[in-house]
Amino acid sequence: MNPSHNILIVDDEIVFATQIGDILSDLGHEATLLHSAEYALTRLSAPHSFDLMLLDVHMPGMTGIELVRATADLPNRPPIILMTAFSSLPTALECLKLGAEDYITKPFDLDLLLLTIDRALDRANMQRQNRELNRMLMVHTHNTVRGQQAMRGLVQMLNLLPASRDLPQAMLEVLSYVHRILESDYSTLTLQMEQHPIICRLPADTNLNGTAADLQEALLHVMLSGQPMRGGEPSADDAPECFARLPETLFMPVCSQGRTVGVVQIARPSNPTGFTETDEQILELICAEIALLGVNLHLYDNCEKMTIGAISSLAKTLEQKDHGTGDHSSRTHTYLERMLDRLNLPKDQRDTICFAMQLHDIGKIRVPNDIINKPGPLDDEEWAVMRMHPQWGFDILNSDCLLSQVATLVRHHHERYDGTGYPDGLKGDSIPFGSRFLSIIDAFDAMNSDRPYRTSLGLDAAVREIRSNVGTQFDPELTELFLSTVHELAQA
Repeated sequence: MNPSHNILIVDDEIVFATQIGDILSDLGHEATLLHSAEYALTRLSAPHSFDLMLLDVHMPGMTGIELVRATADLPNRPPIILMTAFSSLPTALECLKLGAEDYITKPFDLDLLLLTIDRALDRANMQRQNRELNRMLMVHTHNTVRGQQAMRGLVQMLNLLPASRDLPQAMLEVLSYVHRILESDYSTLTLQMEQHPIICRLPADTNLNGTAADLQEALLHVMLSGQPMRGGEPSADDAPECFARLPETLFMPVCSQGRTVGVVQIARPSNPTGFTETDEQILELICAEIALLGVNLHLYDNCEKMTIGAISSLAKTLEQKDHGTGDHSSRTHTYLERMLDRLNLPKDQRDTICFAMQLHDIGKIRVPNDIINKPGPLDDEEWAVMRMHPQWGFDILNSDCLLSQVATLVRHHHERYDGTGYPDGLKGDSIPFGSRFLSIIDAFDAMNSDRPYRTSLGLDAAVREIRSNVGTQFDPELTELFLSTVHELAQA
């Protein structure tokens, strides 16, 4: 029999219970004697834990079977061995149905009693081990599933984020992912990869209940040391005391090219089970990807600026070639900005449309000067060349993947809403949204400004011409928006 078990004996026969207690104590057990079921109910309702209970069925007041029923839902009720006279066998069987572990009839043989106790304790121990194994299996399964979900989500997120030109917004999306997948109550990401630091916090209105200074000090320590830290645990000799005041908090440095450039912090004070090794591995992986993403976005931004600079220089060359193009670009940009203000488009989409407006005629760089500046109407061959400029503009811009969206808008800015435009004869909503913008503004400004082959038609005539081509050349909804914008600017 295994020693050191805590066994509760409940029997109104004091002499008998004492004898059993002495025997169990001699075998190394701790025996607790109670002489009524009422006292036993009180003891079992308390946090104190027993490994086994020997329970007499027939006692004055509350009976053994009533105690079994009363304790059926107690989480810490120990296994029960019933002690009963032979005539009480049906009652004992009923108690077994209610969850008692075993029974033994009085008077009983001592060896049989010890064997029954030993068997019950072994079964109880196996059940505890099974529960612990099930718990460990559930935790392992949960961690495995969460790790798989984290990896899938991380891959999806990283596939989308490089399209972003906004590093702070990209970092906020990363922190939102960390906050969700690691079930954090509040999270922080600090990053020092540009001239100004990026600081993201979720939820944005987190109430830190007086620990804001501790959190700031802890973030700074991890930033300077480059070492992961856990809050609420005994601190290392060189660690500040602030970590002890931040329970269930995990800090992970973001390292790039041998230096610490940021810190990610997550906290789960509402879940005191602590962070698992899987949690730490997931956060470490995400921090590595944050560093790589920050570097890539920074390089992307520099590359984009270089590309835009080169294309803008080409646009200035076009202005020198076609003297009306520069003024045309600035005027159309004014109309476009006012329209976009009223639509409240996302920044990326707005920037793409604005840049396409600036470069929509870039393909004219390949059109001969004598055609661009011809003082009279163009003949068919000359028109055929002139109508190539959207395609040529697309070819110039699409040679760099950074400008592929701009190139698409430029390619289709001479399409018509009824499908009779060029170069691809697109119709209706199949024409890119931004290209439908460019089409209206470009046509209006061409009519309302001097050209080598004619003078300006004037504002009123240009407005009438635009209205007469609604639904054929121009998108009806965007045309109404544009005309109201023209009216607004004319009144200013």
